Amino acid sequence: MSSASNFRHAASSSSPKAKAPRVVTENGSVALPDNLHDRLPILTKVRLVIEIVGVYVRARWLLRDSSQLRAALERLRIPVESPGVYSRAEHHRAVRLGSAVRRTVEALPADSRCLIQSVVLTGLLAKRRIPSALVIGVRPHSDFVAHAWVEYEGHPLLPPDYESYERLTVI
Repeated sequence: MSSASNFRHAASSSSPKAKAPRVVTENGSVALPDNLHDRLPILTKVRLVIEIVGVYVRARWLLRDSSQLRAALERLRIPVESPGVYSRAEHHRAVRLGSAVRRTVEALPADSRCLIQSVVLTGLLAKRRIPSALVIGVRPHSDFVAHAWVEYEGHPLLPPDYESYERLTVI
């Protein structure tokens, strides 16, 4: 399915400087190109940062009771059926979104650890109907060290270090 088929174009045709229309999804999330190397226009980057911060605030609110991780993820996720088939374009969009989440959340003057990054990325992927799994792992044979990351069809989206952890649970 073409990613462009689910988008509506919301650009002002009256602006002589407009090079290309802004593309947003039907639910208002920022659309990302299929190609990992396409540069995003500055306005798209700004909208994406605003969207990430919005999901971050919602995630922090839902996680105010730390025992409610599953419930928070259920509220952030839209039920998405995994096709079980790897899509290179979808994977590229997910990797790009993961990178944007990492850079944005790390710049915030608040909690930016791997768990909150993973929860935010999970919410953003769900808005785009991209299936994902949040994985929590532990490092064996050491003092207790845990790490969280998100995977798309078994491929990690939030590096680094996931390889040195054993999976504890997948949510």
